[in-house]
Amino acid sequence: MEEKGSGEEDISSFVHNDTMVVHTDEENSEEEKKGNSVEEVKKEKSVPTNPSEIDLKNLVKRVRSLDEGLVQKDHHYYLMNYKNTFTGAALVDWLMRNYNVTRKETENGNTIIKQATVFPTRRDATAFAEETLRRSLKLFSSASSNPSFFDSSSYFYTFTQKRRVVILGGGFAGSKVARKLERLFDVTLIDPKAYFLCVPSLPMTVANPNHMDRIKSNHTNYLPTQTTLITGKITNVKPNKQGGGGTVYYVSTLEPKETDEPPPSSPPSSSKKSTKNKDKNKGKDKEKEEELKDGEEKIEYDYLLIGTGSRYVIPWQSKNKVKVVNSIDPSQLIHSYETMLPSADHIAVIGAGPVGIELACELLVHYPNKTISIIASQPLFLHRQCKTAHKNVLAFFQSCPNVKLILGEKVKELSDDENGCVITDKGTIVPAQIVYCCIGFKPNTDFLENEHFKSFLEKTGELKVKKTLQVEGYEDVFAMGDIANTPEEKLAQTAEAHGEIVAQNVAMREKGRKLVEYEAPKARVMLISLGPKKAMVIHGDKVYFEGRFASTLKGLVEAKIMRERQR
Repeated sequence: MEEKGSGEEDISSFVHNDTMVVHTDEENSEEEKKGNSVEEVKKEKSVPTNPSEIDLKNLVKRVRSLDEGLVQKDHHYYLMNYKNTFTGAALVDWLMRNYNVTRKETENGNTIIKQATVFPTRRDATAFAEETLRRSLKLFSSASSNPSFFDSSSYFYTFTQKRRVVILGGGFAGSKVARKLERLFDVTLIDPKAYFLCVPSLPMTVANPNHMDRIKSNHTNYLPTQTTLITGKITNVKPNKQGGGGTVYYVSTLEPKETDEPPPSSPPSSSKKSTKNKDKNKGKDKEKEEELKDGEEKIEYDYLLIGTGSRYVIPWQSKNKVKVVNSIDPSQLIHSYETMLPSADHIAVIGAGPVGIELACELLVHYPNKTISIIASQPLFLHRQCKTAHKNVLAFFQSCPNVKLILGEKVKELSDDENGCVITDKGTIVPAQIVYCCIGFKPNTDFLENEHFKSFLEKTGELKVKKTLQVEGYEDVFAMGDIANTPEEKLAQTAEAHGEIVAQNVAMREKGRKLVEYEAPKARVMLISLGPKKAMVIHGDKVYFEGRFASTLKGLVEAKIMRERQR
């Protein structure tokens, strides 16, 4: 049976959390030469000396630890396949190795070497495992029809409680990995929205808000009831100092339902015992209250998968005559359609990337009588793509009489002069009553700017990751999508590819296997819409298709994405 950790067990790993452990400087004792772990313990009562003194909560934490615990893997016995299990012999070996150690204690200034033998024989360890198996709150259960425990390599068991996976963000990466892991783990998805949104299709809604219903799907539509869904904003993440895992802090963003019923009153204490425990834990409860900010809640994790996506940081504020719209904010797009577009004569789109191009094309087709100005600091459209793509987009815009192109200039300020306008750094004055902002990309990693993760954040806000997409410095934390510093375009398909790899690696790590490394491709296929009935397909240094066929292809891709997020 494959297990993690070495046979030289540090006794501090099973001493209770409130026990101080002091490491000595002596390194040449006979016990150490034998390979035994020797520690100086101040509180003898915290060290188990027989099975009845073992703290079951501590045992559960240790035996399921990713660093020192048992590894579950697939076992085959005759024609039967037992997935994610461990053998009875492996558990007995683990108990014997981790609870039979040599320790050094200090009594009246004298150092005494003592042997902590909780399980003198394998029969003792087997009896303890049998008793644990039959408890009402089981640590593990039999994977076969035989409910008893056997010290054997032919009997297989599985942990009753699944390991906790907390996913931050319900976008392309988060929704993908949640569906992949929901059967193997206790999955919790935390997202500020209660739904999945196909962000690449948002430009289509600028002049057709009814399309919004086609690109939204509640998380409950595609995730089973056993997956916990939390609508909230992440405020902080604190990894545990030892043993892996940690805590996520969040504030609920779900609006409370209106009700005329008064809130239920707290029931009185049912017994003196409960009152006594309440008084006993009063200090601890106070510490917990102080730890949480107003309205803040928390949840613990064994694995943390971060896919919080990105946003646009807009440096300008709306004026009286010039309104600024965040082009990836659904509520702002709908509001602009209902209240601003009907009366606006001049519209400005800032940005020459995929979002800016697609949004401008939608406005051109639906509002041929309005002047559309496209402003970009880059001299080329899609400057990170091939020059053919730029030429095709440029030719399309030049064929439209109501388009003005201001390339190679940055927006300096907005002004209410001349019925509203945009002023560039070269002094160009562009009339505009609505400004759609399609620039200012920033990863949503503000909540990670703390002592634990700040050193692993790039200046851009991206998280530094290994090839396995694990965050540097943490084996049980993964980053995916826009927030990962992988050298590639930040696309929806990139986020989905990350989700696939992360799901594989969490399952691989759980089984103690080698993790898969992610290789960023040199280029990905891109579908750029040029209005409702035209698009182009780009890959690398070539434009493969342009026209109605490419537009149909993009519609099929959107339909596939949304179909995967339905039951």
